[in-house]
Amino acid sequence: MTKKGGGVITKKKLLADLTLTLLTIGFAPFALSDDIPRMTKEELKVMLGNPDLVIFDVRLGSEYFASDIKIKGAERPDYGTKKNSSS
Repeated sequence: MTKKGGGVITKKKLLADLTLTLLTIGFAPFALSDDIPRMTKEELKVMLGNPDLVIFDVRLGSEYFASDIKIKGAERPDYGTKKNSSS
């Protein structure tokens, strides 16, 4: 297959793009569901002193490390990167 501009689209790339698209479409209803509990910044601020509270920062490394905004004490899943702790 060729794409506009003469580049080649491999079957592997096409399959990866299709899979990502289908996953995105499949998970969209869950992300937009009213059944998922949400909280405001104000509600979270009240809870920040609770020692039983655990906050996970699940942003990808590039987004996380490029951001100046970090939640103090937030845990980050190990995505196989060397930098894994919050500032």
